[in-house]
Amino acid sequence: MKITDRNLFLRYAIPCGDVLVKRGDLKQETLDSVKEKVIRKEEVKEDLEELFPIAVRMCKLLAKKSGKEAIDPEVIRQYFWHEHARAVEWRAGIYPDLPKEECLTCPARVVKPGKTPLVETPEGEKHVKTDFVQGLKKDDWVIIHYDYIVEKISWEKAEELLEEQSRIKVPEKSKANISQETNL
Repeated sequence: MKITDRNLFLRYAIPCGDVLVKRGDLKQETLDSVKEKVIRKEEVKEDLEELFPIAVRMCKLLAKKSGKEAIDPEVIRQYFWHEHARAVEWRAGIYPDLPKEECLTCPARVVKPGKTPLVETPEGEKHVKTDFVQGLKKDDWVIIHYDYIVEKISWEKAEELLEEQSRIKVPEKSKANISQETNL
């Protein structure tokens, strides 16, 4: 099944790459090469299912379930925004080395732009990488995965995702901080 936006898929998948490298499931050179291609917006010809088998297979299942013949951006976001947490939870039972909290994607608000911007997440503030997204401004909303900004999103989408994630598990202290500052 074809992935119509390989760059978007890889921006979400690459942050998981370090765990795969540590396990021996992916070579560091391959991960670095693919990451550089994504940053430079070059075509990535590598077999994505070979690099990120679980994510690709899960996206295939979601595409089929939705009656789609390809993995499009909607399917990619559906997986990483809504279904990824279940996959992480399941995989953490098999692989105790999986850093569950870092592996989850979440919305964040840019507090201080820069080379390594400071963002506020439901878990608190942290500095993140802008390898995949540039031109951020204060109060932009983004999706982060590990310590990477994957893409910019609208406030409305951030609000929806924060609400959904708060039903799953958001520590009350962090939830209160974001609610106060963003008028949720």
